[in-house]
Amino acid sequence: WGTQCPKCGDKFFPPRVNCWNLDCNIEKSDWIQLKEEGIVHTFTIAGWSGKSSLKRLPFVLAYVIVDGCNTAIANEIRNIAPWDPEFGMPVKVVWKPKEERQGTVTDWWFEPADGWKAGPMTPEKERMKKLCQPVIEWVQTMK
Repeated sequence: WGTQCPKCGDKFFPPRVNCWNLDCNIEKSDWIQLKEEGIVHTFTIAGWSGKSSLKRLPFVLAYVIVDGCNTAIANEIRNIAPWDPEFGMPVKVVWKPKEERQGTVTDWWFEPADGWKAGPMTPEKERMKKLCQPVIEWVQTMK
């Protein structure tokens, strides 16, 4: 779910009470159902993390524009090699089973959209893979 300004039509995810457009002067946005898909706006490779995510290092943290919204939201892209994401790649929102949700950002994440395939290995991807290798080896030593 997201919100939409009833005046200008801007869509927001995560939801916002009011519109960011100062010309609207709207104090209450409307709730709308959004498609659980988006486009990667930008991303980085995390080589360090808090305790809860250490064993998933290195992982991709991306800002994604969900269903054509005017804002981007950050979360992890899972089930992808850290050197494979691309700007503009399609992703989908994946949820934990309801009984495992805790009402936090870790209840959901992004994964590559169905049918998306990583591009060929390039010199830049090779460089990123090489930079990720020490982190991968370190994580493998954790119990």
